[in-house]
Amino acid sequence: MNLYRLKWTKNVRSSDGEWAYSEVKVSDLFKLAWKDNATDASKLDKDDLVLLRQKGFVTHLVKILDHKPRCQTGTGDYDLSTGQKA
Repeated sequence: MNLYRLKWTKNVRSSDGEWAYSEVKVSDLFKLAWKDNATDASKLDKDDLVLLRQKGFVTHLVKILDHKPRCQTGTGDYDLSTGQKA
């Protein structure tokens, strides 16, 4: 596996204490939530890789498909999202 495009590791957690993104399977498209900080969410480029960590484990390796953050209201402090592929 070529990890040349690995640019970021991100600690994630679910608000209910369960595993975040547990419903996401290999090759699923999903929106990765970002804390409301457009600067951080905009640092990644299309095709960059991100390791998701939670509870001390690496749980997902995702590829950025859409590098432009989008705002979704009603999700608390995590209104920004970008498109990812697991």
